[in-house]
Formats: sequence, C-alpha cells, structure tokens
Amino acid sequence: MNNFWNGFEKRAADFAALKRLGLTDNEYCVIGGAVELLGIRKSNDIDLVVTPSAFNRIVREKGLEVGKSFRGSDRVEIDNIEIFKDDGFGRSAQDWIRNAQRVNGIMTGSPKDLLDWKRKLATMPGRNPAKKDADAQDIAAFKRLAGTK
Repeated sequence: MNNFWNGFEKRAADFAALKRLGLTDNEYCVIGGAVELLGIRKSNDIDLVVTPSAFNRIVREKGLEVGKSFRGSDRVEIDNIEIFKDDGFGRSAQDWIRNAQRVNGIMTGSPKDLLDWKRKLATMPGRNPAKKDADAQDIAAFKRLAGTK
C-alpha cells in the first residue's frame, strides 16, 4: 500500500473533512474513495456508508436535506463526501463495518467486500460507460488485494 499522503495533496482536505465528522470506527466505512486510500488510483470523491444513527445525527447537526442516490439509497453530501445509509445493493453499514480494515486511521472496506461491491456497481444498468476502464482497473486491484481470481 502507498503512504496515505503520497500524492494525495488534493485529497488531503477531503480526508480531513471526513475526520471532522467525528465518526467512531463503529459508525462508518469508506467504500468509494477506498481505491485512493489503498494506493490503487486517485478518486473523485469519498463515499461512506454510515449507521442509521450516525446518518441521522449528521443530517440533524449539519441541517442537511436527504436525497436519493442513483441506486436508491438515502444520501447526503458534505464538501466532497457522499454519505449513505447502505451501499445500494442491500448491504448495511454495519455489515461493511464488521469486515472493515483501518488504513491510515480511516475505516475502509475490506478488499473482498470492495471487490464484490465494485463488480455489482460495474455491471449495474445505467452505469456511466466512461467509468468502464476505472472499474476494470479497480476490480483487478481488489482481486489482487483479496487474493482471489
């Protein structure tokens, strides 16, 4: 894995904003943006799944309006961070957190969970075709990290 700050100067502010949310390790897991934490490639934003209680607290404290993601999950956005109650494919934040790993102090999805999620996302109807190459790169990297084929 790459050093967390190695080449992530632009992203450092986004990860600092994540830490300022004050979430405990048992409340969140980074899924989108994990590619950057794991040194695979740069990402455009950070996607978190959080527990329902953490989601509701963030909405209340920040005065945010809840919307829906293209996958139908409850969603809010703060800075360059998208926050969801689930991953859009039926997996709760608690399920992600159970298998999460700490990467440079940030709870991040396990390679196996990220691989499963990315495979579903990549084949989802309506997925932006421009993301095909990045999806393939991510899937190959997650396979290597998970030690699977």
